[in-house]
Amino acid sequence: DKGVKITILTSDKIDKESIIAIKRVADVKIKKGLFGGGIISDKRYVVILLGPDV
Repeated sequence: DKGVKITILTSDKIDKESIIAIKRVADVKIKKGLFGGGIISDKRYVVILLGPDV
């Protein structure tokens, strides 16, 4: 609603139902071999990394 574009990077091991739910509010990019998770940010961007244990 505020004009914020959300992109989430996630593992290829996350279940498809979770991806469908996340896609309702954000763009989802799937990375093969991604492990762990966390947040990376700077003045302009915030990257949310969702690992396979989410």
